[in-house]
Amino acid sequence: MRAPQKRQRRKSQKIQSTPLHVKLPSKTARSELLIAYELNGAQEFINLLSKHYGFKRMKIIVDGRKVRNGFDACYSENKACFKKNGVKKNIVLHEFYHHLVNAKGYEPRETVEEKEANAYARESLKVCF
Repeated sequence: MRAPQKRQRRKSQKIQSTPLHVKLPSKTARSELLIAYELNGAQEFINLLSKHYGFKRMKIIVDGRKVRNGFDACYSENKACFKKNGVKKNIVLHEFYHHLVNAKGYEPRETVEEKEANAYARESLKVCF
């Protein structure tokens, strides 16, 4: 009997990461979120979203010095830093997705996470706003 051989991955095979499936809030919750964003701003919006998902809130900091050149925002450890012109709904939702990924302990490759964050922001805007 032959000893089992290790399977080697071919160069053409890519490592698949499981996407983080995030259920969007209900219709009533979405209307509440929209009102919070319009009346109280992005921080209140994020606080309500964090509460909805059951995670620690993400702090929003508007300080362009902490954001690299060529970017409007960046996320790091429960904080999202934005340039003044970067506090837009789609960018806030994009950075919030990074917060969800961090809170769940999900570790996708950076390019995969960026694509998923863009998809989350796009879907949220299409459904919520």
